[in-house]
Amino acid sequence: MSYKVVGIVGGMILLLPHIGVLNVRDVRDGIPWQIVLFVGAILSLPKILKVTAVDKLIVSTLSVVLPSSNEYAFLLTLGFIGFILRFVFPASITYVGVVAPAVLILADHLGFNPLRVAIATTIIPGSLFIYQNVSSTIAYSFGRLTKKTILNSVLYLLRYGLCLCR
Repeated sequence: MSYKVVGIVGGMILLLPHIGVLNVRDVRDGIPWQIVLFVGAILSLPKILKVTAVDKLIVSTLSVVLPSSNEYAFLLTLGFIGFILRFVFPASITYVGVVAPAVLILADHLGFNPLRVAIATTIIPGSLFIYQNVSSTIAYSFGRLTKKTILNSVLYLLRYGLCLCR
């Protein structure tokens, strides 16, 4: 049986009368439906890009602009673009949901390591600003992190994350 069917049937059982787990008001008022729908849309974005052939448009457009002969130049360029885009998409889930499918499609087309590309475009640009990472914000506010330790973690990611993902 598909996990999707199990999830739907399980959700329906929770709403059955006289079971007492959830009632309709709890589901309607207690769940942030905008976030649920947004996450669902973001998770379906790669499939939508492939079905509508937008992935081919992305590859043809970005392969002209980005350096495709040297993987490290490609990663540094993506990291810089990601750094700029984090100002537009400060929330991690929005940034990753919008940027990652396009970049991973391009990396696959060029034959680059997808793990390196994911690290260069998602983790590193989001690690440079304290306010863009919830755990860093909390640790920084309690004095557990300094600017130097955050910069060291970014340099560690650059040094080991990009070099060891062969």
